[in-house]
Amino acid sequence: MSNAVKGMIAITLAAGIILAGFIYKGKSDQTAKNERINEIVAAFGDPDNLPTDIPLSTDDVQLLLDELLSGGVKDSMARPTYLQALNIGKATDGVDISLQVANYARDVEMTGALRVKLFQVVGARGDESALPALIEFAQKTDDTSAGQGALDAAKQMASASNFKSLLTIITNSENASIKNSAVDVLTKVISASEDPSAYSKAIMGSYNNTADTDAKTALLRLMGSAGGDEASNLISKTLAADDPKMKVAAIFALRNWPDDSQFDTLFEYASEEQDIRIRTEAFQGLVSFLKSHPELDEDDKSIYWEDVASIATGETEQRMVVDAMVSQTGGWADDVLDYFIESGDTDKVQFRAERAKLALADRLKRAERGGASEEEE
Repeated sequence: MSNAVKGMIAITLAAGIILAGFIYKGKSDQTAKNERINEIVAAFGDPDNLPTDIPLSTDDVQLLLDELLSGGVKDSMARPTYLQALNIGKATDGVDISLQVANYARDVEMTGALRVKLFQVVGARGDESALPALIEFAQKTDDTSAGQGALDAAKQMASASNFKSLLTIITNSENASIKNSAVDVLTKVISASEDPSAYSKAIMGSYNNTADTDAKTALLRLMGSAGGDEASNLISKTLAADDPKMKVAAIFALRNWPDDSQFDTLFEYASEEQDIRIRTEAFQGLVSFLKSHPELDEDDKSIYWEDVASIATGETEQRMVVDAMVSQTGGWADDVLDYFIESGDTDKVQFRAERAKLALADRLKRAERGGASEEEE
């Protein structure tokens, strides 16, 4: 046998040994992964004694994510366990689990349903470190459902410190539904503030600096939560203009105003608007505003509700006012119900007002008895 042939045989044998080594290592690695997955799943074996946390390393988190993506070493029934492990995972090597999951959900191609579930994990963990990934995804995605999932997660960690970052979703996203969902997230931050007007300047700045109609609509809706003179002036101009979509956004803002300073603006608009659809929005906005502000002075509430009752037309609107009276505490509510008993547009409204008057009287009597008992004690 020639030296050349011997050399070829040696090379072939060496290559075979190396290949076998790779195959063995691959099988060994997969076996180790399977064993680790089984260890994690086993922790959830007793439904009466479920763990409150699971120690996870960076590799563990990556393993769970990859298994979720591929279907896992078991059937899909194991997936809820994988998600729960990520949900309650406790880092063992300094890994930021929330950030790792958020980045994976942002960057890796996967089904929309899985992406939403991963965002739910991030939201449940509530670590602010994941917020930039959520914001970036929401800004860029065309998938409304997944974008909503990212925003739902962001809502759990939204705060004054990241308000401006969240605000960029409205101006940068090309999806109108995602813009409006971002309004809900930002509204939560504003509503939790002792000074909602502190956010007005940032909102107005974003409004003035964008030419995108959907962004302007969403920002106009958001203005209501913060209030402020600039916002009220803009809303008045919008209501006097000819854009129906922007008018509805302005009405939405007024129904969410932080105080009653703009009640008259909305009332006058509802009284005069001729477009039935927009006028209905305005009337519903009046009722919604009053129902969401039980802290108003009783004298003011009586005036406001009597005003609203005076412009309620048709069975639907009148029933809205009648139904709202049952939960009131002032005697003025009786007068409003008497008005509908006498002047309701239909027999159904009059009958409903009579029933509401009885229900109100019964509730107030029970409340009075309860108060008397407490005083006796």
